[in-house]
Amino acid sequence: MRAKLREIRGPLMGLLLPSLAGILGYYYQVHWVAPYAMLALTVLYFAVQLLAGLARHGRVKPEPVVMGLSGFVLLVHSLLLEGLLVMLLYSIAELLEAGSELLAIRRLQGLAKLIPARVLVDRGGFVEVDIDSVRPGDVVLVRMGEGVPVDGVLLDDGLFDTSYLTGEPTPINVKSGSLVYSGFINVGNPVRVKVLRGAGESRFQRVIRLALEALEEKGSVEYAIERFLWLWLPLVILSFIIAYIVLGPLRAPSILLVSCPSAFIITSAVNTAYSIASLARSGVVVRGSRPLEHLHHVDTIVVDKTGTITYGSLRVSSINPPTGLSVEEFKTIAATVASTSLHPVSRALSKLSDSRLEIESVVEHQGLGVEALVGGRRVLLGGPGLVKGLDVVSGCSEDEITVWILVDGSPGYLCFEEVVREDVVRALREAGDLRIIIASGDSEPRVRRVAEKLGVREYYAGMKPEDKLKLVSMLKERGAKVAFVGDGVNDIAALARADVGLAVGSIDVVANVGDIVLGENPSKLAEVFREARRYARTLTLSLTIIALIKLIALAGGLTGAIPLYLVVLLGDDGATLAGITAIIAYRALRT
Repeated sequence: MRAKLREIRGPLMGLLLPSLAGILGYYYQVHWVAPYAMLALTVLYFAVQLLAGLARHGRVKPEPVVMGLSGFVLLVHSLLLEGLLVMLLYSIAELLEAGSELLAIRRLQGLAKLIPARVLVDRGGFVEVDIDSVRPGDVVLVRMGEGVPVDGVLLDDGLFDTSYLTGEPTPINVKSGSLVYSGFINVGNPVRVKVLRGAGESRFQRVIRLALEALEEKGSVEYAIERFLWLWLPLVILSFIIAYIVLGPLRAPSILLVSCPSAFIITSAVNTAYSIASLARSGVVVRGSRPLEHLHHVDTIVVDKTGTITYGSLRVSSINPPTGLSVEEFKTIAATVASTSLHPVSRALSKLSDSRLEIESVVEHQGLGVEALVGGRRVLLGGPGLVKGLDVVSGCSEDEITVWILVDGSPGYLCFEEVVREDVVRALREAGDLRIIIASGDSEPRVRRVAEKLGVREYYAGMKPEDKLKLVSMLKERGAKVAFVGDGVNDIAALARADVGLAVGSIDVVANVGDIVLGENPSKLAEVFREARRYARTLTLSLTIIALIKLIALAGGLTGAIPLYLVVLLGDDGATLAGITAIIAYRALRT
């Protein structure tokens, strides 16, 4: 924030105020030395900028060269009003660029204020400490109206406003034992949260930090312009010298005034800041403008299955109790035994019933299952190995998981299916006319079932990390523009190889590779694609308007059809203001 304020101070003190003072002096016919001195001061500002660039970076920035030369020529020929107008409009454009980025930063820092600076931590009684001193394993108390300060496991049932991260407009009930993330707002009773990650690594803080870092990155348009400028600048100066000799000092400056690239650079930066800040408010991090530019051209999207299209959790599809037990009794027994294990299947089983029986003993047999004495009954819970040698057959389909439960030797079983994320299904359909491919390391029947639910015809099962990488590489070699969506370490290579990598989840190494980080919100895919289209259309519209205005100003200035002061108004700074206005108007109409 302070660095951005310093950026504003330079154009304000060195350009805006002197040019305003000079124009007022010119208008009110103050002695001519006043506007002359003010214009000279602005030329001096660009000379200082030029020297500062050389001292800090060992290279010359092109804008100070073009703008300083323009001001110097106009100063030498006593074209004071035109020169002062150039500096005034340029300073306004610079301040608008810095102001738009400052606004984006303020919005992001405003989100950061949702996280309390001090929190209540259980130290044998709740005491207030700085959030930075909270460590994994601590238990914090989140009062009504407060934001969850860190990612953790909820120890009490709670009601949370998750709109800042998920976009969900209504509060949601979260059960004890579920994950909660920093940025959730507690709108119910006070709850306890067991800390999984410290403040610096929790999700909401990372979203804000990465978005702020992305605002500092240049977009492809800015890089392309800067690379081109070193070929362009000698041509501009040579053209100006020829025009000066042939057309004279009143027309030749049109070349300098129109050739400055700041309109393109500033407009591109403003558009990027809008998009980054907009998506960050939805919990999505975009690493600069390039992913948005590339995403607009994507025609193929490769999606990992587990954790992306599916929750990575399981849902009971059918229950078959042993002979002599009712379904409710069976569910209570299964939930009681499963509550002693942390296996993913056990977590799903433990939610079958809220009732619990007394557990007298429990032993977990590695690779076999859990054995427990529950309510006087001997219960075995596990996979097919439990019923090996028994004359029993499961009624589960090949794409389901079978869990066997023996109660006093009598077998029963439950069938599990993966939970497909309906929000992700909708997001993929809303993303546009894309070729969708599912790539998963899971078995063929399970991948086929998910593909059928999605209506996706192309899918690959049993894929290793190198297989996913080969698939992305093959698609690119055939001319496809590929986006890859994944959440696991086994997806890293494919994420990096794709034209755009979209990372899901909270695994640091995966998020660091992704061009776009969706966090726990793969359903934000559609919103990201919409923003990419909005970004591209807005950029094309604004740059086209700027180019047309510059061409008109150049042609009119060189032929004398447009007076020099009007070339000043249109040539670069007026074009910048028009480009920024187009961005604001287009986005307002499309919101």
